Amino acid sequence: GRSRAPSVSCPTARLVVEVVPRQLETYSETTGHHTYMLTALTSTAPTALSLAHSSTAVPPYSTRRVVHRGREFFSAQVQPAGHGAPVPPLVLLPPVGVGIDRAFYNRLHQEWHALGSPAAMHSYDLLGTGDASPKPRRFYSPEVWAAQLDDYLREHVKTPSVLVVQGGLLPCALEVWRRSGREAVAG
Repeated sequence: GRSRAPSVSCPTARLVVEVVPRQLETYSETTGHHTYMLTALTSTAPTALSLAHSSTAVPPYSTRRVVHRGREFFSAQVQPAGHGAPVPPLVLLPPVGVGIDRAFYNRLHQEWHALGSPAAMHSYDLLGTGDASPKPRRFYSPEVWAAQLDDYLREHVKTPSVLVVQGGLLPCALEVWRRSGREAVAG
C-alpha cells in the first residue's frame, strides 16, 4: 500500500500538519532587458493542515482597548514574545476591505503561539473598522491610519517594530517610516 507521510502534532494549539514531499521549482520569463523569476514549493500531493479550536481554548493573546487622541477608540490584540533572543515585535496591519478587522490575524496568532512566539505580535483595528468607535460615515485617508499606527507604536509598543502589511495599507507603513524612521520602524 501507500506509505503515509509523517505528521507533526502540537498539543498546545491542537495543530495537526501532514508533511508531504515537495520540490523547489523556478519559473522565469524574460521581457526586454529584464528576467523575472519566481521560485515556489510545489507538490503533487495535497497538504493537510487543520487547526482545531475548542470553546475552552484560551487565545494566545490579550485584547486591549486603546484611546486614540482622546476621542476615538480601537482594540488591539497583543501576544507576548516567548523566551529567546530579543527580536523586534511584529505589528500586523489588517488589509483594507469590508468586514475585515484585527480578527483577520487570529489564525496567525494561533500558529505563532504554536511556534513558541519568537517575537511579540500586535494586531489592531483601524479607525472606523472592527470594534473601533465611533464609526463616522467618512473616508479615512492613509495619513489618518498612519497617524493612528505611529501613535500606537510610540505609546504602546514603545520599541522599533517590524510592520507586516498587506496590499492597500502599504502607504500607511511608508508614511510612518517617513514620519518616525528608525524610532518606530525596524523593518
